[in-house]
Amino acid sequence: MNDTRISLWVGLGALLTACSGSSDGTTNDSATDEGAANLGTCQPTVYEAATMYHSLGSAMTGGWSIWGDGYISTNATLGAGATTITVTAGGSAAEGVSPHMVVSVDGTAIGNTFVSPTGWANYAFPTVATAGTHVIRVAFDNDYASTTEDRNLYVAKVTVGCVAAAAPAPPDAGSPPDAGSPPDAGSTPAPPGGLSLRVVGNHLVDGNAVVRLRAAVGSGFLGEMMDCFYCLSLWAAAPIAILAADDWRQRILLWPALSAASILLERAIAGQNDAGHAAPATNKE
Repeated sequence: MNDTRISLWVGLGALLTACSGSSDGTTNDSATDEGAANLGTCQPTVYEAATMYHSLGSAMTGGWSIWGDGYISTNATLGAGATTITVTAGGSAAEGVSPHMVVSVDGTAIGNTFVSPTGWANYAFPTVATAGTHVIRVAFDNDYASTTEDRNLYVAKVTVGCVAAAAPAPPDAGSPPDAGSPPDAGSTPAPPGGLSLRVVGNHLVDGNAVVRLRAAVGSGFLGEMMDCFYCLSLWAAAPIAILAADDWRQRILLWPALSAASILLERAIAGQNDAGHAAPATNKE
């Protein structure tokens, strides 16, 4: 086997070995994002009025009747954040006035309303609580009775909803990109996408040809091939080998050799960077 074939196989072997692994060790896997988004489900907590503490009143079908100015209450475990306390209530009116209900948490009113006497209905009261055990109270404060009418408040249950999910934090804007060092005053930088001439062997070569070619191929298969450093080294080595060598035998010999040399150089530089960032050893007494 002659020198040309040996160099060709050595260069291609180095290229295939490098391309067999990932150049940056990263993966494109959305499973982590999907797992983080799976927050589970929350079930509201229901407190039946008949089992709560009663300052006065009596049991009735479907709940508890507060037939005088008084209240019912219960200890409830709330999560930290915004939630909704819903009271299922009804009542009886007198002199055209419905029963008035006041809902409080730890003695602080979070809402009040007149309750319709036409049947059971849900009355929602939003609140923001700290995590822990709190006292929820449902009070009746406009009792009235005559020989023909009696105003009462009926309560079926109190439901504590789930804590509302917090709004996601805005993405970190990050630090501004490094402006880099100013160009050498003695030279004029080439415009983006313009010509950047270099002398290779006996030929004048456009150094920006690969950049303009990458922009032209877009994000398809060819674009992905050019994004791989190891694959790109093979494409970049081809025109250099054609221009630098004098005949096709030398070009075939030089092409994989240039690609392999660039791969080995890139790995050597990456190894030095990894060593420079290694964690320092610690002394244990």
